[in-house]
Amino acid sequence: MPKKMEDLTGHRFGMWTVLGFGERRDRSYFWKCRCDCGNERIVGSSSLKSGTSKGCGCTQLKHPKNLVGERNGKLLVLEQGNGSWFSKNIKCICDCGNILYLSRNSFLKNSSCGCMVAESAKLNKVDMTGQRFGRLLVIEDIEKRTNSRCVHWKCLCDCGKYTTASRGGLLAGNIKSCGCLGKENMDTYIHFDGTNVSRIRSKAIQINNTSGVRGVYYAKGKRTIGKWGARIGFKGESYHLGFYEKISDATLIRKQAEEKIFGEFLEWYDSRFPKKIKKGEVNNEILLRSRHQG
Repeated sequence: MPKKMEDLTGHRFGMWTVLGFGERRDRSYFWKCRCDCGNERIVGSSSLKSGTSKGCGCTQLKHPKNLVGERNGKLLVLEQGNGSWFSKNIKCICDCGNILYLSRNSFLKNSSCGCMVAESAKLNKVDMTGQRFGRLLVIEDIEKRTNSRCVHWKCLCDCGKYTTASRGGLLAGNIKSCGCLGKENMDTYIHFDGTNVSRIRSKAIQINNTSGVRGVYYAKGKRTIGKWGARIGFKGESYHLGFYEKISDATLIRKQAEEKIFGEFLEWYDSRFPKKIKKGEVNNEILLRSRHQG
């Protein structure tokens, strides 16, 4: 036995008991093992430790080779063809009337064609009729597809359109309208020559910001290291505002640029589209037309 190899003699892995070292093949070690049923075989170290091999396979022999006439839950075996343990050669009929072909392994693990799961889902289904999620009012449940585990509901949107939504999507808040809400948001957040109105109006700081001030960053260049840089973006262009020894100076320059560039733009935008206009009424066509005219 090699000196640096872990001795597994006497250890148990599943139904295997290691009797002693067997042989070495390339860089792998193999051991002589005895199964609880008495069979002896040579098994690799990796198969023993990973649990890939737990026995000689004698447990599978306890099941009859010919399963015709055998029943497991709602499944009854009608015919069985030749093949391995995992070949889908067993013809079964479920008590619900469905015909399906399974492997021997699948037949022993499953007790129905899937109808039991669907029936259980229906019994445990919570009635969501009349509940409201965003703009959607739940009208009734629907069978979107056969034996579906996911319950779907017919909903009426405030805009007057009907749509279908899954129970999970409604409860998680991922579905709030028939799609009209997203379209209105796109209209509200339209870009003017590369400028997002909502972003420049917002005071939020991006996640990757390291200075705590919008548009201000710590310079890492060879000539500017130790200084603070300032920049501003508008209509798809980025404008550099210089480097400064103090972050307060860079912050001041950035604020002045915001007041000048963003302030004038927002003043024009609010005069053209006053706040009294309801959200979503400003569509792309109007905005594009006004951009070319203004």
